[in-house]
Amino acid sequence: MESKRATSIAKHSLLVNYYCAILLESLLTILIFSSSTLSLIKCTATVDLSFNTIVGNRNGNARFRGNNMPPDKALFDNIYSFTIFNDEIIISDNDRLRKYNNITNKVTTIAGGGYSNNYIENTDATKTRLSAKRANIRYNYNHETQELFISIASDEYVGIIKTNNTGNLFEKTGITSNSYGYEGPFHIDTNGDMYFVPPDTGACLMFYQNSTNQINWLFCDDDFSYGNIYSIVMGENRKLYYAISHLQSKFGFIKQFSSEEYSYTIVVGYYSDYYGDDSGLYTAVCPLGLQYDFNSKVFYFTDIIGDTNIIRKYDPQADKVTTLAGYNGYNSVDDGVPASIVKINYPRDVFYYNGEIYFSDNDSKFGSRIRKITKDGLVYTVVGSYSVDYVGMEAPDINCMAMVGAIYKNNYYFIDSARNDGSLMTVNSTTNKIEEVISKTGIDKDIPNLIVVKDKFYFANKTSIISYDMINLSYWTYTPLTLVANIKAFTFDFSTEEIYVSECGKNVSDIYHSRISKITTDGNYLTIVELDNNRCAISMIVNGSNIYYIETSFSPNSINSTIVKLGKDGNKKQIVAGEGNSDNDYILAKDTKLYGPTSLVMTLREEIMFVEPSKNRIRKIKKDGTVLTLTMTGNELHNPNWIGLYDNNLLLTNQVELYISDITLKCYGIKQMIQQIDHGICIDSNQCSCSSGWKGDSSCSKVSCENQNSCSGHGTCTGPNQCTCQSGWKQSSDCSTISCEELGNCNDKGICVSSNVCQCISGYRGSNDCKQFSCDGVNNCTNGRGSCIGPNKCHCPIEYTGNDCGTLVYNCYGKLGNDSTACSGNGLCIGIDSCKCNSDVYGLQCDFIPEIKYSTKVSKYSTILFTTSIKSFNLNNNNFSYKWSQISGTNTLDLNTISIAGTDKIDFGIKANDNNVIQGETYGLQLNITRSEILNGQLTVVSLPISFTINKSPIINNYNLLDASTNNPIQSSVVAGETNIKAIITNAQDAEGKDIEYAFGYFTSTNKRVYLSYFSQSKNSATFKLPLFTSGKAKVAKVFLTVRDELLDTDEKIVELTVTDPTANLNDNQLNNYIQNLVNNTNGNGGNIPIEQLDIATSLLNKPISNPNDPNIKQQREELRNTIVNSLVASSSSQNDTSTVLNILSSVTQNTQELKLETAITALQLTLNITNNNQQQQDKIVALTSQLINSVLTTTGSSSTNMQVSEIIKNILDSISKSTVQSLISGQSQLIQTNNIKTYLVKDTVDSLTKSLNITVISQLGISNLNLPIDALKTLFKNNRIDIANPVALGVNVVPNSIYNYLGQNITSPIFRINLFLNDGTSLNITSLLVPIEFETTIISSVTGNNKCWYYNEKVKALRLDGVETVVINSNRVKCRVYHLTDFTTAPQIVSPSLSIAKSTIVIGSTSKVHVSGANINVMSWLIIILCSLISVL
Repeated sequence: MESKRATSIAKHSLLVNYYCAILLESLLTILIFSSSTLSLIKCTATVDLSFNTIVGNRNGNARFRGNNMPPDKALFDNIYSFTIFNDEIIISDNDRLRKYNNITNKVTTIAGGGYSNNYIENTDATKTRLSAKRANIRYNYNHETQELFISIASDEYVGIIKTNNTGNLFEKTGITSNSYGYEGPFHIDTNGDMYFVPPDTGACLMFYQNSTNQINWLFCDDDFSYGNIYSIVMGENRKLYYAISHLQSKFGFIKQFSSEEYSYTIVVGYYSDYYGDDSGLYTAVCPLGLQYDFNSKVFYFTDIIGDTNIIRKYDPQADKVTTLAGYNGYNSVDDGVPASIVKINYPRDVFYYNGEIYFSDNDSKFGSRIRKITKDGLVYTVVGSYSVDYVGMEAPDINCMAMVGAIYKNNYYFIDSARNDGSLMTVNSTTNKIEEVISKTGIDKDIPNLIVVKDKFYFANKTSIISYDMINLSYWTYTPLTLVANIKAFTFDFSTEEIYVSECGKNVSDIYHSRISKITTDGNYLTIVELDNNRCAISMIVNGSNIYYIETSFSPNSINSTIVKLGKDGNKKQIVAGEGNSDNDYILAKDTKLYGPTSLVMTLREEIMFVEPSKNRIRKIKKDGTVLTLTMTGNELHNPNWIGLYDNNLLLTNQVELYISDITLKCYGIKQMIQQIDHGICIDSNQCSCSSGWKGDSSCSKVSCENQNSCSGHGTCTGPNQCTCQSGWKQSSDCSTISCEELGNCNDKGICVSSNVCQCISGYRGSNDCKQFSCDGVNNCTNGRGSCIGPNKCHCPIEYTGNDCGTLVYNCYGKLGNDSTACSGNGLCIGIDSCKCNSDVYGLQCDFIPEIKYSTKVSKYSTILFTTSIKSFNLNNNNFSYKWSQISGTNTLDLNTISIAGTDKIDFGIKANDNNVIQGETYGLQLNITRSEILNGQLTVVSLPISFTINKSPIINNYNLLDASTNNPIQSSVVAGETNIKAIITNAQDAEGKDIEYAFGYFTSTNKRVYLSYFSQSKNSATFKLPLFTSGKAKVAKVFLTVRDELLDTDEKIVELTVTDPTANLNDNQLNNYIQNLVNNTNGNGGNIPIEQLDIATSLLNKPISNPNDPNIKQQREELRNTIVNSLVASSSSQNDTSTVLNILSSVTQNTQELKLETAITALQLTLNITNNNQQQQDKIVALTSQLINSVLTTTGSSSTNMQVSEIIKNILDSISKSTVQSLISGQSQLIQTNNIKTYLVKDTVDSLTKSLNITVISQLGISNLNLPIDALKTLFKNNRIDIANPVALGVNVVPNSIYNYLGQNITSPIFRINLFLNDGTSLNITSLLVPIEFETTIISSVTGNNKCWYYNEKVKALRLDGVETVVINSNRVKCRVYHLTDFTTAPQIVSPSLSIAKSTIVIGSTSKVHVSGANINVMSWLIIILCSLISVL
């Protein structure tokens, strides 16, 4: 031991006398107070204790982790019984009733775990403390009520309490006598009658009859009166069975009670030491849990016969007992093992459910769980964790055997005696979570003391004093060689650094021996005093020159205890407390009776505090020798057995903290308590200096509000600095603020201007409290003409309107002006049939709203579009005509010549380039719209003027091409794939000074652009190389340098360079290796291959080679093409320049001999991605798709692959159609065609759509005599509120029939993909038309057979005939009549067609559907159909 532990403290001897007394039990780091601390004189003391939890959860048993735990994490303490119903397991767990729900996978508390002993009806079940250790939990077999019954151990309340199926509230049963409080098993039958074991009887049963509300004795089992009944069940024919056992002798029976004969007989049980399986009367048992299964007519029971813990069943029909689990006595506690080798621990209950056998498994060390025997004979845990570890949990939530505690460096420390042979644990002050410091301290749980001195923790066991150094992480153990008995207590004398030890117990001669000794600083062990026989010092502190200790009898039957004061030299023994028989306060402590005190401390004022666990209280001995019980506020204490004291700067806060080891049943924790001590200090004889809020010269016992201005004369002082204010004055600290609280604080509709006086806002002046609304702000609804229905809100009669009902209402075209739909909702009714329309609204009824969408600034080199939309009431009952004309401009424009579709369409478009407009000039156009109403012939003419300005293009002034390696200008020649080139635009400007963007690239040999640096703010290109254009020869390449402005107008400079071939002399292998290097070299481009390298590699791949049929060469080149395509997919450049990507894709896939199927599919998928993200380049996309079709639609490909490819191709065509429709104006059409794909789109109103069809183009598609049922389409559109005045578009795609190769059907014509689109490109999925669309086509295949028109059904992925009619014109030509729009073709008939024409359906996009009947229907049916259609669309 260190020899100079308290050198610095010894200099303050008077202070040390007081402080050391605290540290003996406080276990805290040393604090140094000034000597003035000791001048405190106590005047009065009002003691009021409250506490909060530092660590430990008292609301439950020792093994409880809280609610909502998953089953493998939940801890159970002692499962006595359980039941299963509706996949929920209800569990009696010591002092809690808990539930495991299989659906939520959580364990929750139904009842118990609280503090209160209150069992009053309609109280929260989880707030009540239960003592149901032996309760037999069962649901009422009347499943309609689903009530749960619980037994409660109490002499003050009824014996049975039930909770409803929500588990929230307690209710009393019909048992009203409080004479039957008990904690035994019971059974409730279907009549609500109850059989139960009364208290202190064991082998007797009582009967409660629900119908008469009477309780009667049933019987006592006199043949086995020393046993106890542990389970009661009802069997067949309402026969009662019970399990009765004597646990000490491990012997028992299952018996049947006959209510008719009032007798009991043995069913299972035999007086024998042999407990193997046999018949019922020849099998020895010691049963606990018992259940009868009505389905199998078998008893299941738990058995602790002999040294075994097993699960058994008894079959009465076969008279056979069978052991189901645990009978081989193995020790396996794992899951998934056969029932025959599993170890079972004290199974208290069993339950048969859904073919599986559930049982409780209770291990005293590791906790309880519910397990089951599955149908295949294996054992698994259902709920419960085989562990009690709580490290990492929140400190207040855990349960632990916390013997003693301490504070060290602002963290709480405690020893858990039940964990790992006594673990030293800590509560991390930052995270508030539990951490383990020392796994095994070796502390004895009967020596509750823990002391901290200079970074060392001291604790003890029966033979040694042990310290643990928190700095060096090392142990020191002192074992006295002259011990005469076991160590019972120890303490520390900080003034001398000596340790005092109490020994108690029998010595080697089996004689009781007790003494107090000390360990000196030099390691000697000296006796201080020998105690009387059978007496023991169980808690000690040192204060100055004295030792204080609790002395108690060592006899097990005696509770006589005293508190003794002894000089440190062993002399002057004096009893301080415990010689009398009184339990009163304010008497001398020596005259009081002590009830088993276990721990004591001393305060700075030399007042001794001690705990009495059996009384759940803390008491103190004051300096005048009297005793006082410290009263409690807040939660109650339960069996506190240890106390420590830490003075927290007493002079400043008047507070001390108490740390209590608090035991409730098996629930342990450390509590923090705060004690208010005084209301002042004595400064002279009978003169106090009172604390704030108190007054009184000699007692400081009167409350004061002087600091609150004596409540400002508007209140009464009712507490220290606490005022109770008069009515009309706010309950503030000094009652100086006016209040209107009695007037509801003016109900937030006014301000409080005086005491209980409100000044209301307008609209709430109808009462003093501003609660009643009024209409004072709107002339009281014009003097009562209307009704006031809210604050300044009037309800006017029908003929008046306005906020104040002061305006007369006119009638406009059958609707009153205050109707929101008057004047079509777009204007005001200002007179009889006189509407004033809103801006840009026309018509007598304000029902005509045209709008032109256009850009005010446009490019000469782009198509200039003006699109018009019309909204109109009864829109489809009108005819419209249109005329565009020029109204201003520097030069006159020939609109008919420069227009795209003429000047008599709803839309107007000006061609790009050749349009005679002048850059920088402004032009004005006007659209005249004439509306003719069909019903009354009324004309409405609207003129809509617009103006637009032609943009000025940007200009490039200076530019250059540099050799990036030397930074010198390039003269005229470069090497393909090797010369590094950089393009620079040194000076360019926009005509209006706005920002411009720069782009750089070159033209391919087919004059297609390859962008090397797409449009950005950078004036320099990235370094690039040029590809090879013509094999083996020099070729002139064109490099472009481009700028563009906001409207995409451009200026461009072209530089021509001669490009030579660096691979002219390479053989095929060398050429492939050269290309391989190109496609593998990212050149620091972030993992992506530069776009120009891919183009160079492609150009080299397309060179003629010597041995194209060499399989190795071919394979290499296939892989190279595949690598280039995959690089394009991954290339970041592909996100910007889709035109270049399409060019390279087209080039790299043109040689189909070197193209693998997966490469072609990848290229096709990339094409689709580009199509979806780019509404331009339609021609290129169609051309590329056409090129890839033959490569991807192969006869060797799998059916699923061909189907995937087919869907990609169709998606590409749909996306192209949508973007093309969006770019067309009314009256315009466009044809995109390749050798195997044709796409034709035409846009116009429904009325004009047929007229706009180009018959020549239609015939080129392979279709003739295309006939659209215009009237049927118009009717369908009108019924579905689609504006027929606005344009729609017809799309026809013709693709090879090979896209449906995977169907395995002989298709004899191309695939015709016919669609209708709205103006914005939204597709219309039209099915089951009333009148068909007709077209003729020619059979192009030589396949013989009866050719029919077919359509492709997207849902079943097959060709179908329903909804399609075929008119055979001749052997090579047919007419198809189709009632819906999809893919059509011809093929020989395989099965009989199933024609079904029932409904006309239109689907906009892929969501809304409107069904219209196509059969003969009456007018009312039409109205219903139209109404449903409107609702569906809306």
